[in-house]
Amino acid sequence: MDLFKDNLKQHYSRRRLAGPGKTHSRFSYSRSGRLRKLNRRNIAWAITGTIAGAAALALLAVFVVIPMLGKTSVTASASPTPTPVEKHPADMSALQKEMVLMREKHISVPSLFGKELIYSEGTDAVGGLRLANVNIYNTETDDATAVKDIKLVNDNILELHFNDSWIVWFDSKKSGGGAIYAYDRDKKEFPEIIKIKTCYFSMPRLNLYQDYVVWMDQTGSSMDKLFVYDLLSGESTTLEFYEKTPYGGSAAYVYKGKILWAGPNPKAKANVETSLIYSITLGTSQANTAPQTYDPGTYVNDPMTNGVVTAWSDGNKSPAASLYYCLRNGTPVKLADNITQYGVGTNFIAYTKEEALWLFFYDEQKHCRLTLQDEKAMLGDVLGDKVVWFDVTDETYERNVLKYAIIN
Repeated sequence: MDLFKDNLKQHYSRRRLAGPGKTHSRFSYSRSGRLRKLNRRNIAWAITGTIAGAAALALLAVFVVIPMLGKTSVTASASPTPTPVEKHPADMSALQKEMVLMREKHISVPSLFGKELIYSEGTDAVGGLRLANVNIYNTETDDATAVKDIKLVNDNILELHFNDSWIVWFDSKKSGGGAIYAYDRDKKEFPEIIKIKTCYFSMPRLNLYQDYVVWMDQTGSSMDKLFVYDLLSGESTTLEFYEKTPYGGSAAYVYKGKILWAGPNPKAKANVETSLIYSITLGTSQANTAPQTYDPGTYVNDPMTNGVVTAWSDGNKSPAASLYYCLRNGTPVKLADNITQYGVGTNFIAYTKEEALWLFFYDEQKHCRLTLQDEKAMLGDVLGDKVVWFDVTDETYERNVLKYAIIN
């Protein structure tokens, strides 16, 4: 477990602080279902006619009788209010399921797509951990399939992302840097393995959408660039670049073709470091289209969205950072303090606090616990209605324990 943590700490650390007083910790990751309410029925009874004698006394406890012009008007007593149906219970730990990992001793941070997740795995080697093999795990069948065409070039295969057509990853060097690769799952028109770019400094955090790879890359000692790479044409586009800023440590995010990233706020007050969240849609002419902006009034790191809610941190992996969100670019709301790991699902925000994993359903304004009371979690990925995390409760255990939940 120590080797695993040391390896991930090496590759997920960032070189800069996010503003005054911010420090780095190891992880912050990026990437639902609803139960319908039962309809309430109000039951009203209307009884007409003439009530007399003993019958009237028997019904007096239920009805109020008002004689009027020879007719009787009857008003029903108040019906009891039904107990509200709870959409999501406070304890959702019953949804968690442990992955069946037979041979994998150590695995990388996984990435979700549909009913599957992808990860690299390996064992202890001379000089440290070596993650060399790529597997795709099916959450419906609990089976893992090896992707044997992907071969390790340097020291570790990390930052794996995939969809129906592509697998992308970063082949890292322990000394720093490495290369971004893509694997064509269709194997029809293109080489199976495409080398996208050599990186000489830190490890980029990748995003994959359809045939596009998006990442923020440190291209110099003080220069960061936001790249978009078209896997079909082989064309690379620089969307933005920053010099001498902390924004190289903030990952870009893609949702349904919309790219989100954090950048400086040119209207920020002196000595107050605030950011803007920038966005642009893939397929538009980046040369002629100015990005849209949202001003949350805070510093922004790792913004992410599901099209309705946008979440971000106000510090670069800082243990003192706070988690914020807004609905449809509305008023920003602080969700929780001391948060470094979070992700956005279909109708919730997942986050870890004090090593417990929580789900915040923003429609209900409700926090629900996903892990057991004594369980310690490290968030892996969040996408759609799925959450995946490491159970790090027993740090002496020699194998990684990976769990997931489908939030329905």
